[in-house]
Amino acid sequence: MPVLSFALDSKLPRVTRWDPKTGTTSLDPDQYKRLSPFDPDVRRLIGEIYEDVARLTSVDGILYHDDAVLSDFEDAGPEALKVYAANGLPGSIAALRDDPAALQRWTRFKSRYLIDFTKELTAKVRAIRGPQVLTARNIFAEPMLNPQSEAWFAQNLDDFLGTYDWTAPMAMPLMEKQSQAQSGPWLEALVATVKSRPGALQRTVFELQARDWTKKPIPTSMARS
Repeated sequence: MPVLSFALDSKLPRVTRWDPKTGTTSLDPDQYKRLSPFDPDVRRLIGEIYEDVARLTSVDGILYHDDAVLSDFEDAGPEALKVYAANGLPGSIAALRDDPAALQRWTRFKSRYLIDFTKELTAKVRAIRGPQVLTARNIFAEPMLNPQSEAWFAQNLDDFLGTYDWTAPMAMPLMEKQSQAQSGPWLEALVATVKSRPGALQRTVFELQARDWTKKPIPTSMARS
């Protein structure tokens, strides 16, 4: 299920990116078009969608999609800035980025904010379908392999392992610009990162890449390896 990328009323606020060169904000053309999770109406409407799904279908579990991301220039909308300020953070993206300590607190705040939003959605589904409903969430590989890049995604492996029944890393080396020769070691490093957390492998499902979307299907020899 999407977390933020719903094609709802165009008047609802979307996640916007601050451009340090111009000081302006706009949608990031290279990213999902996401509703702003900092807007109360957005949160309510998305919650209602999850409730409708729970009422109208048999739900055993939820896989939260990889659209639940915020970069180190997002969200720059007025709703988001108000929430940052209300939580003791600077009220502008420029100020947040100019102070390394503030940037780190902002990064952790956004990671936890997205976690808490998915927990709200889980609670809505379980209220209808029961407490047995399981949860999983996609996580990008980069914040797993390079913890500093949490700032680019607002995703943190340890947060995921502590929140969801299953964590679903996107183990897609070609998407991460690894060559076919590099793919094996890259995948091994990803598995080793999870394995370093006690018991984490038993609650992790690696989503493997079956196609290089920029070129052609992956050779079966590579898929077998």
